Amino acid sequence: MRLRNYIGLVAFATVAAIATLGGAAAIEAAQSAEVVDPAGDVLKNTAEPWQDIVRGRVVREGNTFTFSMEMAVALPDEPPRAPGELGWYFWEWGLDTDPELAPEGWPFPKTHGATHDFMIAFIADGEDYFAFVADRRPLVLGLDPVITLVPCRVDGALIEVIVDVDLLDDPAEFRWRCGTLNVHALPTQGFQLIDRFEGGYAPWPQN
Repeated sequence: MRLRNYIGLVAFATVAAIATLGGAAAIEAAQSAEVVDPAGDVLKNTAEPWQDIVRGRVVREGNTFTFSMEMAVALPDEPPRAPGELGWYFWEWGLDTDPELAPEGWPFPKTHGATHDFMIAFIADGEDYFAFVADRRPLVLGLDPVITLVPCRVDGALIEVIVDVDLLDDPAEFRWRCGTLNVHALPTQGFQLIDRFEGGYAPWPQN
């Protein structure tokens, strides 16, 4: 499965959950997790500095998750294009919500199992910045992943992707990791891993 390269930028949306109790407004406490990664530890000497992760974060407020990454320098104002046929620069958060699952296939080769039940991806394709959620769980039944475009934004070195909790089946907890890649082709192993959080998987929530 391959998404179209030319997808218009999805408008950024912010959702706050506010409940009223006894005449007073109470804001639901956010649940969060954060990781830090040393600057300059990229795996490829051809990496761009805006592919170098220095911080990753996952925050839930109400019915909304915000997945963010802070890079070593600001992203280009004009979306860049990676080398290769597909030409995607790829910033990714992988979620392991079910330790018993390791779906094989997309975006990896069919025989490649990965514990990412969900992938949240932010993309630059040379035309746009855009983001999607990929639900990989249907792969265990021989079906295609479910891919849904979601809102995103770039603010200098900060990337944010906004995801409704229902797209992730409203998880109470999960393991996650983040990384950057150059993706040349899908759904084959046509990619280069550029940087990733060196500590492996981290728990969500941490608070």
